[in-house]
Amino acid sequence: MRNPLSPIIGATVLLDEAIPGGKEFDNARAIIHRQVQRMARLIDDLLDVSRISQGKISLHLQRSLLSDLVNAAIETTRVAIAEHSQVLQIALPQEPVWLDVDPARFEQILTNLLGNASKYSGARAEIGLTATLEGRELVLEVRDQGIGISTEMLPHVFDLFTQDERSVQ
Repeated sequence: MRNPLSPIIGATVLLDEAIPGGKEFDNARAIIHRQVQRMARLIDDLLDVSRISQGKISLHLQRSLLSDLVNAAIETTRVAIAEHSQVLQIALPQEPVWLDVDPARFEQILTNLLGNASKYSGARAEIGLTATLEGRELVLEVRDQGIGISTEMLPHVFDLFTQDERSVQ
């Protein structure tokens, strides 16, 4: 739930400096609106933990452009990456890639991956997001210079509300 807060905070800073009705003002307002909608959906999901633990999350599939989803995830993690002076490198296919996904969930996954890459990598680290097409499948790869996941934790990475005790060195 913290992920949407970072771009909201950044947008409020922009609002302080923007001229009402100007492009920067409208962009900041749009960011806040989008992120509040994401936060509301996350809160709705967290209110019913039993539904999550039973794998009964409702997906709202729609045709979405990969580049739009990636840009939304970058928008959410941009502040954290900038705060650590990290470099984010994105490599997407040249042609437009359309996916039938739940855009909010897909963005949430990308945001979590990029956020963790930033959180567990040091200052000035490089973070990479690469998307490649292999036949009809999309392969996403996130690379970072972080501490990694402990061997003991690997069997539990998809357990609900589980975190590794390790921290950035």
